[in-house]
Amino acid sequence: MIEELLIHGAQQFNEWQNTYKDEIKILKKALGENFVEAHHIGSTAINDSYAKPSIDIALIVQDLNDASILIDIGYQMKGEFNIPFRHFYSKKISNNQKIKIHVMLPGNHELDNFINFRDYLNRNENIRSQYSNMKFQIQNLLNQVDNEAMFNRYTLSKNDMIVNFIKKSGFDKICMRFVAHYSEQQYEKTICNKNNITINDGDIRVILYKGADIIGYAIATNNKIRFIYSEEKTTEFKSYFEKYLNHSAAK
Repeated sequence: MIEELLIHGAQQFNEWQNTYKDEIKILKKALGENFVEAHHIGSTAINDSYAKPSIDIALIVQDLNDASILIDIGYQMKGEFNIPFRHFYSKKISNNQKIKIHVMLPGNHELDNFINFRDYLNRNENIRSQYSNMKFQIQNLLNQVDNEAMFNRYTLSKNDMIVNFIKKSGFDKICMRFVAHYSEQQYEKTICNKNNITINDGDIRVILYKGADIIGYAIATNNKIRFIYSEEKTTEFKSYFEKYLNHSAAK
């Protein structure tokens, strides 16, 4: 297995920018009219910061299913992970470098979240330094994975600091994610205990965020929502969840 590593330096940052620009040309050609827009996100889009040599691209398309053409240009479909309506693809471009693509539809607030976080760190040297130093200090966790966890320990260890920065940045748009992080699991446990809800295999469970704050929870069995809880925007939350269930059933 190739060990992951963190890299830092102005020259490397410029190389990452060039790799991103070159890949966008390939993506536009492959996707044709399905291509809407793209953005360089993640740590390689943040100047003067330690980062894994993985170029993250937020790719907005008109049709998620048609984006499967990315497989024809060397990408592997990895699933949705923790974000509904996000198709995740990746490919290796060298022994230790990857390109990861987060394919989403127009209007998905996860794109705003990605861009907001990138721009907030690029604008604030002190915040950027805190984040970079923390990543360097925990890099020994890069390849440590718990069997029951969706994310490695490195990613989970960054979560609290990322949440803090999102709050400081003022981002407050609504996003929906599958239950994955430990904070989401704890929130789910509290809600389920309070409302006598039993989770079964095959249930689809989602968390509603406003910015970095968890404000709601829903669970569906056999594509039917049997419980929904939200401190606000309940109608929008339910509508978005139903739209996702219909999308999944149509695949």
